[in-house]
Amino acid sequence: MLKKVETETKADELVQLFLEVRDELAFLDQQYKEARAVLERNWERLEIKALAFLQRTGQTNAKTDYGTLYKRIDTRINVSDPQRFIDHVLTNPEENIFLMEHRACKTACQDWIREHNKDVPGVQIKHEAKIGVRKAS
Repeated sequence: MLKKVETETKADELVQLFLEVRDELAFLDQQYKEARAVLERNWERLEIKALAFLQRTGQTNAKTDYGTLYKRIDTRINVSDPQRFIDHVLTNPEENIFLMEHRACKTACQDWIREHNKDVPGVQIKHEAKIGVRKAS
């Protein structure tokens, strides 16, 4: 297929090649997800066994010739009530603004630009041309 990609120039041939490559990528993605899911389940089982071992032996870590097994705490933060969170931040923004991350919302920025006909201060926007391909119906 590589030679075809390098030599074909007709639109119908390009579309056909795009569809073939897209389908192959989708197939490979699915194979990867399935293989990874098996390994992730095995990893979770090993974590359960390792935590049980450390708890049973009263340890927080266990050094071996192969490496060290240790317990760590993984903390995840989710906003369960967005309005309540924003209200809290805005009650004292000088102190609480750091509870938020520095990231612009793409959709809101695009809407603001259309409405105000100018760029959002402090936000850099990058436009990049991409090719989209749809399969004939």
